[in-house]
Formats: sequence, structure tokens, C-alpha cells
Amino acid sequence: MSQHQGIRGTTGARRAALRRAFFSGAGRAMERLHLAGPTFRAYERLLARRSGGLPERGSDGLPLPPAHLQVLVAGTASPRFEEKGADAAASIREILRRTGGDISECRAVLDFGVGCGRIARHWAGVSGPEFYACDYNDVLVRWCQENLPFLRTAKNGLEPPLAYEDGAFDLVYAYSVFTHLTEPLQHRWMAELIRIVEPGGRIIFSTHGDASRDQMEPSVAERYDRGELAVRFAGTPGSNLCSAFHPEDWVRETLVPELEVLELVRGGAPGLGVHDIWTVRKPA
Repeated sequence: MSQHQGIRGTTGARRAALRRAFFSGAGRAMERLHLAGPTFRAYERLLARRSGGLPERGSDGLPLPPAHLQVLVAGTASPRFEEKGADAAASIREILRRTGGDISECRAVLDFGVGCGRIARHWAGVSGPEFYACDYNDVLVRWCQENLPFLRTAKNGLEPPLAYEDGAFDLVYAYSVFTHLTEPLQHRWMAELIRIVEPGGRIIFSTHGDASRDQMEPSVAERYDRGELAVRFAGTPGSNLCSAFHPEDWVRETLVPELEVLELVRGGAPGLGVHDIWTVRKPA
């Protein structure tokens, strides 16, 4: 979850303090009592209520999501929502150019975990490919269907499968998705993305790597330093509360061993803060 400005009455320092408290022993106690999820959702509602002055439409003329949906997707609501999405979309364009081709040359593109279209809205003026999107949250899917009509948005489950044919896409991207999944879900979803990408097609996805080391509490950092996938609040997969941290060797050797790694951008991904960005290719 990125830390943006724009939350009235809740400073960045206070938000950081709240997060530290939640990820401390108090948070673990709430998790054992099955209170972590409800408590965090109440915190998200508080952030949304304290947001104000958010624009209703973007510079592209398309509607912008309301505060509570922005918080659900990005961890906060901000006047910079559109800008951050534009930065992430631009990074995808640059990655494709560096690894061979432009997004306009694609046949079919899937935004896996679209949220409320933070990135996908920036493909509205791109001609060439067909743009698809999916998410497991009914409210987010409905918002995209009603407000981003150029997208073919569908609902999926928290677990596979997706309702797409084998090899349906030549590009799938998943920004801030694998960062919120448990280890079993990591493997199931990567296998599913491989299934729906055509031979020679690319998958771009983000992870928390070494640049996120200072965000880990000791128990999480210990697992990460052993080279294991480290997940906090594994009982709430798919939410911002559940955070996964990916050692580089674990990704290469365990998550995508059969794929060709075209590029790894370590930390500081545009629009995504300290995420690492992986670009992999399915063997032709």
C-alpha cells in the first residue's frame, strides 16, 4: 500500500504509526482472534471518510473512482490517483519497448487485478489491441464496467480458473497482485496466467523485494532472509492487509522456473513505490 498525501486530518506520520502498531504484536493478537480483517476494513473506511476535495473526473474526461474505492485499491485516497496510474502505465510501455515492441502492437491485453482501473484507464486512447480486465471484487468490477466501457471487465474468484481460453493474450500484467497473495495462491495464479498467455507472450508482475526490507517486522524479515516467501496476515489474501515479500531467487527458482526472465527492475517502480517489476516470457 502506497503512502500518498491528501488525507485530511491524518498525517503521513500518523498513518505510518498506525501501520506500525497494526503490524506489531497487537496486530498478531487481532489476527489470532480473527479481528484483524474487520479492524483493518474499519481503518480503511476511516481513511475514506477523511478524504476530501477529490476530483470527480480525470484529465481524460473519464470518471475517477470515489474515495472508498481508491482506498480499497491503493491503500489511500489521493488527488494523485490518476497521476500514479499514468506513471504505472508509462512504465509498462517502457518495459515493452525495452523487451521488444509497443503496447499498440499487442493483440489482446489483460489487466489481472484491475481494481478500479488505476492503470487500465490509460489505455482508452490506444488503438490496436483489445483490452480486458478482471478482479475478484464485485464492487470494483461493476465500477469498471459502468465507467470504463472500453474495457471488457469480468469477475473472477479468489482462486483460478479465469474464464479465458488457453493462449488468449499476448500480454498480461499484474501490478500489486502477487504482493497480496499466500504461497499456494501465488503458484495457482501464476500457472493460470501462463495458461492464458500465448507461446512467446509476456507477463509483467510486481513483487516486494529487497527495497521493501525495512517494512518487514522481525518474524517476516527472518523468513525473507532465509530465501522463503514471507507473508503477513495470510488469513486475508487479496486484501491490502495481506502482504507478501518475494526474495529474488525464490521468484526465479520457485515461482517462474519455466519462464524466461526478460527483465527485473529492482525497487522504485513508477507509480508503485518500492515494488520490483518482473517481465517474463512464455516459451514459444
